[in-house]
Amino acid sequence: LGVRSELVDAVAAQGLAAPSPIQQLAIPRLLAGASVAMASSTGSGKTLAYLVPMMQRLKEQEDARPEHKAELRPRALVLAPTRDLVEQIAAQAKALSHVCRVRVRALAAGGRLRDQRKSLRTGADLIVATPGRLLTLHKLGDVSLRSVESVTVDEETRDAACGWAGGTGHGRAGQGERHARHDLSGTRPSRVCCLGCCMWRATRWRRSRGEATRPSSPRGHASSLPSSGARAAREAAGRRHARSHLLPRHPCGASARAVGKSLSDAGLSVAGCHGGMPPDARAEARGAFSDGRQSVLVATDLAARGLHFPRLVINFDFPASSALYLHRAGRTARFGATGEARAF
Repeated sequence: LGVRSELVDAVAAQGLAAPSPIQQLAIPRLLAGASVAMASSTGSGKTLAYLVPMMQRLKEQEDARPEHKAELRPRALVLAPTRDLVEQIAAQAKALSHVCRVRVRALAAGGRLRDQRKSLRTGADLIVATPGRLLTLHKLGDVSLRSVESVTVDEETRDAACGWAGGTGHGRAGQGERHARHDLSGTRPSRVCCLGCCMWRATRWRRSRGEATRPSSPRGHASSLPSSGARAAREAAGRRHARSHLLPRHPCGASARAVGKSLSDAGLSVAGCHGGMPPDARAEARGAFSDGRQSVLVATDLAARGLHFPRLVINFDFPASSALYLHRAGRTARFGATGEARAF
C-alpha cells in the first residue's frame, strides 16, 4: 500500500498483521493527498485507515522541508464528537507518532484548559479535538489553523446531527489546492451524503463491503421481557461472569444510574459512564472496566461511538433506530474478534 516500513512495524506492534478492506481502499488515496469519505462497518479499522497515511505525509513533509520541525502551528486536524473518542484516537496516534517524531495534542472539553494551552506553546503537528474546545482555544489565540492541510471528521454522522459539519475547523483551516478533507462513519444517512456532495465536491467516496451492516463476528440475541428488565439485565450481565457493556436508551444519566444501582444491589461490580459525570470520572470508570476492576459498564449513547469494549453488549432498552443499533452492537467484536450483542 506504500506505507513506510517503520509505520508497518508500529501497526504490527498493535497486533494487526494485515490491512482491512477499508484500509486497502483508503490508504493509497490518502497517501496521494486526495479528499476521501469513508463508510465501513464498526470495528473495521477506519481510524488507522486515516492515521497511518496522515503520519506518513507529516513525516515526508518534514523530510522535504526541515523547517516544519520548528513550526508551532498544526498541519493536520482530527475532529471527534466526544472527549472519550478524542482520547482514544489520540492514544492510537501517539503510538504511531514515536516512529515519525510527530507531535500529537489532544484538546477536548472537560480537560484542563490551562494544561492544553501550555501544551500548544511547545508546538503541534497533529491536533485531535472536540469542536467546542478547538473553537475556544482558537478564539483565545492559542491555535492557528492557517497551516492545516488535512482535516478529518471522525463519526461524521454524529457531527452533522450536532450541527458541526461545514463550520468548525473546515472554514478556518487552510484553503486551496493542498487542503484535503476526510470523513468517516460506520453509517452514512442520505442527508449526510447530500451535505458532503454539496459542500465538498472534490471528495471521493470509499465504501467497503459491510457498510451500515452489523459485523458478522458478534452474535445477536433479542429477548421479549414480560417481567422486570432490570432482573433480566442482572441475569445476562452476570452469566459466565463476562464483562458486559449495558446501554440504556435514555440520553440522560438517570436511567443509567438506576440500572447501575440495580446491578450493584445484585452483587455485580458496576461502573457508570454518562454525560452527567465529570469527564475525569468517566475516564476512570472506563479504565476500571477495561482493566477488569469492574465487570459491568452501564453507559448512555455517549459511549455508543468509536470506543472498544469486550465480549458482551446489552441494549437494556431497544435502540430507537437501526443505525443506533449498529453503532451499539459494534462496540464488541471489533477488528475480527468475536463478541455478543443482546437486546431487550
